[in-house]
Amino acid sequence: MRGLGYKRYGAHGGDFGAAVTTFMALHNPAPMLGTHLTNLDLAPSTRPGSRPLSAAEQAYLAQYQRRREDDCGYGPIQSTRPQTVSYGLSDSPAGLAAWVLEKWRGWADSGGGIGRTPGVRRR
Repeated sequence: MRGLGYKRYGAHGGDFGAAVTTFMALHNPAPMLGTHLTNLDLAPSTRPGSRPLSAAEQAYLAQYQRRREDDCGYGPIQSTRPQTVSYGLSDSPAGLAAWVLEKWRGWADSGGGIGRTPGVRRR
């Protein structure tokens, strides 16, 4: 950003950009006015010499690890064999619908149901 002439700036990131934005803030926080992330994909550091994690950070890390183990298998598939999934999703409308709906159910604030919105009462 300094190369573009900005002395102070804010940054936004989503998906992979959330990691980039986080590393920008960690690497050089002085010029950052703030960051906005649409997802949190980085775990707190637990390397030797890192400060001890708070109880809230430990709870987040446990949740983060459960999610990585249970809900992120698509990442290795898409990063190592993208054509395998691509052919199936391109050839089958039912396969594509299942893929999209499964991600929607898992990633949206749906309480685990496709048509549910927490806090909204249906008649």
